[in-house]
Amino acid sequence: MQLWIERLFEIPSSEQRKTLLTLLYIFFSVSTCVVGRTTADSLFLARIGAEYLATIYLVSSIGVAATAIFYVRAVSRLPLRRLIVTTHLVLAIAVIVMRLTPTRPGHDFVFVSSMYLLSEIQGAMTAILFATLLNELFHGKHAGGIFGLSGLGSTLAGIVFGTLLAMYADQIHVINLLMMMAALHVAAMIPILLLHKEEVTVSATVKETGPSPEVSGEDAADADVSPADVADANGSLGSSPMVRAVVLLAAVKFTAIVLVGFQWKVAVIDDLYAAEDRIAAYFGAYYAWSNLATAVLQLLVAGRVLKRFGVLPALLAFPFGLLVAAGSILWSSQHGVLLWAATFSKGTEVLRRSFSDPAMQMLYGPLPTGVRRKTIALTGGAVKPLVQAAASLALLRWAALADVHQLSLVVIGLVLIWILLAFQCGRLFNAT
Repeated sequence: MQLWIERLFEIPSSEQRKTLLTLLYIFFSVSTCVVGRTTADSLFLARIGAEYLATIYLVSSIGVAATAIFYVRAVSRLPLRRLIVTTHLVLAIAVIVMRLTPTRPGHDFVFVSSMYLLSEIQGAMTAILFATLLNELFHGKHAGGIFGLSGLGSTLAGIVFGTLLAMYADQIHVINLLMMMAALHVAAMIPILLLHKEEVTVSATVKETGPSPEVSGEDAADADVSPADVADANGSLGSSPMVRAVVLLAAVKFTAIVLVGFQWKVAVIDDLYAAEDRIAAYFGAYYAWSNLATAVLQLLVAGRVLKRFGVLPALLAFPFGLLVAAGSILWSSQHGVLLWAATFSKGTEVLRRSFSDPAMQMLYGPLPTGVRRKTIALTGGAVKPLVQAAASLALLRWAALADVHQLSLVVIGLVLIWILLAFQCGRLFNAT
């Protein structure tokens, strides 16, 4: 069995136990996000309403940014194993407390908004711990196969729990999904506890963030970072054309995701009439089918496209899908957004997760080590929440002045910018 796995996935037998436990952790931790996002979206749309979506986007962006700042410090100072277990334990307790908090329909704005904020923060923590754990446990010539396989854990989480929610949401009832979230947080702790303590070391983020500016050359060597990397990390990011192009491309991506998600949720509430169990079932079905499509593309197509054609076609997959989707929204209705068109638009994230996101990760590769680490931290910890906050403020203004379906015109404009930046990134990547 071990030999078969080694031949199929190119994972040596010595790494297979660690790989399996890591995949189990990813599966359970991402499952908490799937259930949490479904619960939060369903409760918010049914009990609060789509008119407050832009406001909660803004509040959650600020909360995620604050959490990211805290977590970057925590991951660099605490043993990773302890931090992961503590994080899931705290989140499990928080979810149980929220479930046991008495609420009254029509008077639960604070409760539902807090649930939405918790789901967003939970997603941010999961992403940080996910990336940190992979970089801490795996490196060397076999890391590529393991990193590629790791995405399947999150995709399977979406398929399994999306299907369960689609089939049984009306029987479980949305509010009871909080207890499922708590159980999944506990389950996520088990694979981490089963990892040997020496497999998860203290310096969890050195490969991602690099040493701090005051680290000396000798200390950098102790941290498996060369003195040249320290110098790179202290350099100006703005002086690199690749860094500027990647950061701008990420900003365009995050803006498009916010706008498309806003249109989608407005269409859901307009079509399903604030019935929270129906909304939860719809979200579950969407996540199941979209993750199934993503899994097929990840396993059979994405790697071949990247290997044979390079980063440019993969970078262009998502924006061209958005272009077709935005045109469909504008064509299908003069007012509002039809649910099928909004679902199609949201579904273009299958192309993003399968092709464009891996291609964007590849763009960091040619950068010097220190610059690469600072760029990744800047993109995920600062650019994303700031762009989301700015887009949320714009949506607050837009909702008062224009119809939501006209946001597709803005999306088309973003697509054109994306295409220009993609060609620039592709040219710079090939030049290196």
